[in-house]
Amino acid sequence: IVAGPIESLSMISSIIVWTSCGAAIIILIFVVMLFLKERKHEIGIYLSLGERKWKIMLQIVLEVYLVGILAFGASVISGGRFGDVVASKIMQVQTQFQTENNLSQYNSVNPDNMQIVGSESLDIRIDTDVVVIILGVGSLILIISTIIPLQRVLKLKVKDTFM
Repeated sequence: IVAGPIESLSMISSIIVWTSCGAAIIILIFVVMLFLKERKHEIGIYLSLGERKWKIMLQIVLEVYLVGILAFGASVISGGRFGDVVASKIMQVQTQFQTENNLSQYNSVNPDNMQIVGSESLDIRIDTDVVVIILGVGSLILIISTIIPLQRVLKLKVKDTFM
C-alpha cells in the first residue's frame, strides 16, 4: 500500500531534478552570453595578438567554473544549515502539538512526567556522496553552459569582435 505512493514520489522528484538541471543550463547559457558580450572586445584583442582560441576558451571556462564551484559549495553548506534549522523547528512544533493533544485527552496526566516518543531533534547531515554528486552535476552544467555560447563568439573573425 505504501510502495505505490513512494514510487510515484520518486518519479516526480526525478522529473523535478532533470527539469531543474535543464533550466540551470538554459539560464547559465544566457548569463554566460551576457558575460561574453561584455568581453567580446577583450577576446578580439587576444585573438589579434595571436592567442590560440583554445587558450581563450580554457581561460573563460576556468573563470566561470571557479565562480560556479564556489557558489555550489556555499549553497551546499547553507542548505545543510538551513535544513537543520527547519527540521529542528518542525520537530519542536510537532512535539508541542503532541504534548498539547495528549494533555487534552488525559486531563489527569502530569506534563512533567510525560515523554513523547521520537521527540529528539533531527540531525540533518549531507554525506560526502551527495556533495560529490552535486559538485559533479554542477561541474557538468557549468562546462556545458559555458562552452555552448563560447563557441559562437570564437567563430567570429577578429574584426567582427570589435564591431
